Amino acid sequence: MTTRVRIVAGFGSVADERPTIDTAMALARALEADVAGYFVEDTDLLNLAALPFAKAMRPTDRSVLTVKLSQMEKEMARAAVNWRRALYASAGQARIRCSFETIRGAYSAEIARAGAATDVVIFNPANLPHRRPDSVSALLQRFEQAAGAVILPEQRPHRRGPVVLVATGAPGESGLFETTERIARATGRDAVVLSVAGEEDADQRISDLAHMVFGSGIEIFRAPGGTLSAGAALLSQLEPSFIVLRQPEPAAIVDVFLKAGQAPMLLMRGQDD
Repeated sequence: MTTRVRIVAGFGSVADERPTIDTAMALARALEADVAGYFVEDTDLLNLAALPFAKAMRPTDRSVLTVKLSQMEKEMARAAVNWRRALYASAGQARIRCSFETIRGAYSAEIARAGAATDVVIFNPANLPHRRPDSVSALLQRFEQAAGAVILPEQRPHRRGPVVLVATGAPGESGLFETTERIARATGRDAVVLSVAGEEDADQRISDLAHMVFGSGIEIFRAPGGTLSAGAALLSQLEPSFIVLRQPEPAAIVDVFLKAGQAPMLLMRGQDD
């Protein structure tokens, strides 16, 4: 990744955003990037709170609360202040330049709009007021203009496993190997390669690139049959701390990989093309 990027971190009033901050700091160190935090006062949530007898579920203990519009506005303002302080505190310790802005609109649309062509956008699906089974893959259509997107898992176990690069052996993946190496170095984790190449030539390209970037000691795991579904099953066994891959086709496989890996997933686009 030769072009300097910016990390765009999306914040909301629903999710625990400590994983968002941790992921933003890790990527900023790895990619030598600044961080731009955007807190979205979600109009969908505000519209729900304006309805009579509106109720909300607290994410921490799953308790159900009756909410009012004025209460929701205060909660959002309080959350914005708290996450701004937390982001600046982490950035100060890591000596990373950052900014923070509060905007109003639909969470997914506003975070997507904030991302430019060289940015990596961090998105937390827990902030969506309406969840669909295919919500993650549907979100990716909004980030086509960004260099990459990080999707956070719905639940994030505290894992100290490797940074896993999922490689297909297709042209244009060499930048993914370099990015994975930098993330592993920045986070103090090992890097491993998970090959989902369906052909022998593609698997050989993966092996050659892996040894060139990571050295001869790199571990390469091969999914049986070279299928993405088999790769997702193997990914679960690796218990990754971070996942890197080129956005696959079909996009619905992203939901499968996210559930299997339960770790932040960096989806890159357009490298070396």
